[in-house]
Amino acid sequence: MDEIKIDLSEHQFLDGISVFKQPAVEIKHKNFVFAKNGSGKSTFASIVDQELSKKFDVRIYNGFDTMLGENENLNAFALSVNANANEKLIEEKQKSLNTQNIELSRVLSEIGESSADDQDKKNLSKRLQEANKRVAEKQKVIEDFYTVSAAEIKNMSDPQISGTAYNKNNFKNEIRVAAKLQDDDISLLKETVKTDEKVAKRITWQELNLAGYLNSTNDILESKVEEKTRILRFNNDQDKINFAESGLKIHEHREGELCVFCGNPISKETFEELEAYFSADEVEQLKERIELGKKKISNLVADVHNISNESSDFYPDFRTKAVSLWDQVSVQKQEVIHFCEVLENSLSDKEIFLINKNLSLSRFQKMLTFRNITV
Repeated sequence: MDEIKIDLSEHQFLDGISVFKQPAVEIKHKNFVFAKNGSGKSTFASIVDQELSKKFDVRIYNGFDTMLGENENLNAFALSVNANANEKLIEEKQKSLNTQNIELSRVLSEIGESSADDQDKKNLSKRLQEANKRVAEKQKVIEDFYTVSAAEIKNMSDPQISGTAYNKNNFKNEIRVAAKLQDDDISLLKETVKTDEKVAKRITWQELNLAGYLNSTNDILESKVEEKTRILRFNNDQDKINFAESGLKIHEHREGELCVFCGNPISKETFEELEAYFSADEVEQLKERIELGKKKISNLVADVHNISNESSDFYPDFRTKAVSLWDQVSVQKQEVIHFCEVLENSLSDKEIFLINKNLSLSRFQKMLTFRNITV
């Protein structure tokens, strides 16, 4: 065997001083190391083991304590390398095993039957049986509650709120969607149940072309009648013209008939002159347009008045909403009726005085278009 070099340079104390004087030492096939206690023999042996154990089978003798282990179970000693450490490890494992056996015994005791010496203690099995018994008792109470409640609902007659086949299964299903009701809600629902079948009349508020009515009326109001026969004594005075027209209507048109106003006889020529004046084509056509316009407006007013509603036609739970919608319709009805009254009065003035005027569009801007409202 060749000499082996052991490197000692890396081994130092904490303060940096080298453990050995030489940085290295060479060992031969056989080496004997003699030195005082504490001089580093054990340290040197550890260094040899550390550096050479990967290449050689290194055995370090540290006395009989590491080779001799006491086995209490066998009442003997075991002789081997690290026997003492192994026996201590075995002892620790045995203690751990004993602890686990104790825990196992406790668990088995809890899940098993109580022993005769342990009657006061209840194991888990007994406690489970008692818990299951209590659960069964409570479940029976719940099932009885379902049955009694379903029977109570089924037997209600004022009002009747269930079918004849109503049972506890129906009651269970209804519990999922049940909600606590206030007294007002209960009263409303009772009234609904007692109510006969309702068929509310459908009301459709059509879109009205009020701008068209306004434009047509203004077209009539702005129309001007040209006189075919001119009567100078009228002097273009509208009051005189209206007075003469009224007088013409109340007389019988007989020659020599006395005027009811002044008492003078009326000549045939005067009657013919006035008849020609007031029967002019333009005047008659204008009056016909006025009458037609007033008739259309009157028909519209009648249609609006005919729109009606009865809150009693609705079920109680829809009645509030129906009333609210009808209030909106009523407001629009009044606006339309007022609009029509203004148009009709203006046409009546035109019919009497034949004067030229028009109505401002902005006056009715808010009500010229109504959206459909269905109740």
